[in-house]
Amino acid sequence: MPHRKLKEKSLDALQKSTNFSKHELEALYGMYRRLVAAAQAAVPTSAIDPPPKTEGIDQSTFRSVMHSTLGLVTEEAVLERLWVSWERGAAGGEGALRFDPWARGLSVLLRGSPEERRRLCFNADG
Repeated sequence: MPHRKLKEKSLDALQKSTNFSKHELEALYGMYRRLVAAAQAAVPTSAIDPPPKTEGIDQSTFRSVMHSTLGLVTEEAVLERLWVSWERGAAGGEGALRFDPWARGLSVLLRGSPEERRRLCFNADG
C-alpha cells in the first residue's frame, strides 16, 4: 500500500484540528492502514471481474472497530447514524472513510468536549 507513513504536512494539520498528539496520530494511522489492508484482503477475488480496491474503512470494518476494538458503541442504530454522519466521498456521505475524517471523528468521540459530542449526535440525522 502506498504512503506507509503519514506526511508531515497532513500530520501537522490534523494535530491542529484534533485533540490528538503527533504520536497518537501516527499510531492511529498505523491502525487505519492495518484495517484497510485487512478489509481489502477479505474481499473475495474473481478472475473475471475483480472488485475495485477501496482506499478507506468500509462500513463493516467501521462497525467492528467501534464495537469490538474501541468498545464505544453497541447499538446498531447509533452505529448507522455515526457512519452516516462522518464525511466520506465527494458528497460527504458516500464510500469508504479515509484517514483524515477517521481521525477527526475519533477525536470528537474519544476526546471531544460535551458540546462537540452533542454536535456530532445532532449532525447524525441521515
